[in-house]
Amino acid sequence: IECGKPFGVKSTVERIVAQLAGKHSMFVGADASRLIRMCDDCRINAQYHATDNPFAMGERPRVRTTEDYLRDRSKDH
Repeated sequence: IECGKPFGVKSTVERIVAQLAGKHSMFVGADASRLIRMCDDCRINAQYHATDNPFAMGERPRVRTTEDYLRDRSKDH
C-alpha cells in the first residue's frame, strides 16, 4: 500500500482484512484496516506518525536506588 513491497498473497491478505477490519479492537476505522495491508516497515511508520501513537509514552520515572529508600525511611522516623 505505501511502499509497494510485496507483503503476502493478495487473497490471504484480503481474507484477513475481512475477518479483522471493524471487528478487532486494533482495526476499528478505515485507517486502521489499511494497517493490515501494509508491510512491517510501513505499518510501524504509520503507527508512529498516527495521532494515537501506541509508542508514545510519558517521561520515564527516575530509577530509585537503595539510598533513596533508606533516605525516605529515615525521614519518616
